[in-house]
Amino acid sequence: MSSSLVKFFSILFSFIGVSLEICFIKGNFYKMNFLFKDIVRQMAILCRKFNNRSLY
Repeated sequence: MSSSLVKFFSILFSFIGVSLEICFIKGNFYKMNFLFKDIVRQMAILCRKFNNRSLY
């Protein structure tokens, strides 16, 4: 299980790295930064909802 998890994270990080590289090439770094912040915010909201549901 742990090996598959490591594989998943390595794929995820390589995908993030490739997308960052593409954005640097295109010069859309600020757009990518905004998109990344939006994704992080959405994930934080989802985690908060999940935590609130598990508490009660």
